[in-house]
Amino acid sequence: MMLFRLKQISLITWHYLNQPLFDRSGQAAFEIKRFLYLYRIQTLERCWQKKCQRQRQFYH
Repeated sequence: MMLFRLKQISLITWHYLNQPLFDRSGQAAFEIKRFLYLYRIQTLERCWQKKCQRQRQFYH
């Protein structure tokens, strides 16, 4: 469990440090709370898209 948590924190830190700073289409967040909020939303959106793609494949 501790290893999973460490891996998760490492991954989130990596995403935070590799934000596109000068990209007009993306949102760069300098506050960690704001970044975590946006990161969670983006992760949730990716999960929904994957779920929708799976459902389409199932019905066709």
